[in-house]
Amino acid sequence: MNEHRSNLTKVQNEKTYQGEVVNNNILKKELNRYEQHALNEHLRINETLNKQIDLQKQTLLKINKITHSNDVIRYNLVKNDFDKTEFLQKVNNLHRNSENHLRSKGIYIWKNESVNSIYYQLDFDSNKIKCNNDEELLKLFSLGHIKIYEKMEDVIIDNYPILVKNLFPIIRDDVFYPLNNGKFFFIQNIQYRNLFNSTIYNLVSVNIPIQNSIKTEPIKDSTIETFIKNLVEDNDSFQILMQVLINFHKEKFKSNYAFVLIGDENSTNILMDEIIKPLFASKDEYFSTIDDELLEKKSDTKIIEDKIFYHVKNLSEANLKSKRVSKLIFDIVRPNKINPEDAILNNENYVWGELFITSSKNNPYPALEDIYSQCAVIKVKNLKTIQKKMSMDKISLVRNIQADLFNFSDLLESFNFFDIVENAYKLQQKEEYKNLRNMSNGIIYTNDLNQKIREFVIAIQNKNINFFNQLSKENKELYDELLHNFEEDMIAQPLLSEYFNIINDDIVFEENSYFLDILKQEYEMFKVTPDDKSKYNGKKRYKIF
Repeated sequence: MNEHRSNLTKVQNEKTYQGEVVNNNILKKELNRYEQHALNEHLRINETLNKQIDLQKQTLLKINKITHSNDVIRYNLVKNDFDKTEFLQKVNNLHRNSENHLRSKGIYIWKNESVNSIYYQLDFDSNKIKCNNDEELLKLFSLGHIKIYEKMEDVIIDNYPILVKNLFPIIRDDVFYPLNNGKFFFIQNIQYRNLFNSTIYNLVSVNIPIQNSIKTEPIKDSTIETFIKNLVEDNDSFQILMQVLINFHKEKFKSNYAFVLIGDENSTNILMDEIIKPLFASKDEYFSTIDDELLEKKSDTKIIEDKIFYHVKNLSEANLKSKRVSKLIFDIVRPNKINPEDAILNNENYVWGELFITSSKNNPYPALEDIYSQCAVIKVKNLKTIQKKMSMDKISLVRNIQADLFNFSDLLESFNFFDIVENAYKLQQKEEYKNLRNMSNGIIYTNDLNQKIREFVIAIQNKNINFFNQLSKENKELYDELLHNFEEDMIAQPLLSEYFNIINDDIVFEENSYFLDILKQEYEMFKVTPDDKSKYNGKKRYKIF
């Protein structure tokens, strides 16, 4: 406005300077008009500004209201989430309490993945039972009233215990998995139910280093270790048997060897039935005793699957020569193609068990030809010989073995894992391994045995009474009879194997007829069958020459 007034004054001066006459009234009117226009414009601008300010105030007010409202919403959402989480946590805890109550009694409940059915088992070792209704679940509890819900959202929290069906573990399948003690376990986020139960002597450790394990008691002298030491004839055989048991106790992976024990059935039965079986097989079904009877009753699949140990026991000659048994042994010994976890995921068979083959009479070699490079042949001693060395009768021996199982388990645990290849190779260099194919009547004929027989016959021919000094300590009556017969240049036919066994501190020949067959083949003196006229003390006698 001042600028406009200044322009009017300037115009007036210019006109005056130019000699023009200026009318002051007109000029004043013009000036007033301009001033009024400027004032109106000013008012308009102020009004517009005021409207803008009011609009901004209203907008800001709305924004504040919205912000407050959002804060409330956010608070409510957070509170709702917290309340929901707290609710779900309470429901989960109440459900777990009920599950733990059942599990304390050995009762487990789960859902099958494929059919969504509910199953339960009444104790750790029992078979699974399909649940048909809620009443079956209610009967499992001794808590009184319990509420069962389908899902967590349905739960009403009150003073009653609850079970929620959609919180039961979902199981894909039942599998045999000795590497885990748990009833349920995961492989690649897939849950399985374990059909295997560990023994109390061989609970699977969870990768705890030996140096960190705590022994509550020091390891005592072990009856079982002593028995195994007396069972075999040399330290190499003792070492490999111990190493196999140590490895299986610690790792549960088979060695892919067949351990062939030749000798007294009573001795091998103690090893298998009183030591290995109770140590590793909590159920009889985990331990496959493959005898003639089992081969008649069960298929090869049933014989092999889900086993922790295999014992091929005193098969008949016909079965030992059969292709079926040969293939069965081959399938047990050969290495598994995949690891156990992949076998489970792919629903493939997996062979877990170690293989022991025992024979007290028939030659097992025909059944072993396909896997003979993976065999370790071990000669075992007669049980009476072992009992004599341990100063125990059979019932005392069994009782002491049973009492020693925990201690022996600790002993196995105290050793590191062994690579048995070297010891297996040592056994394969021995005569027992090389001469197994010539075995008959439970006897492997080695150069050492032949030498002992030769020395025995020479002592008889020379009537070397000093050779038989051990007989005087063991059985004075037999010794006196021997002296009498020597004086008459005779030797009692029925007592030859007994003499030989006592001299050699083992029952090498359980039947005298087996020993006579050998003597008749090699020595003329025994080829002539004695008659009744030769008898002394009721026994036929050979003439010594």
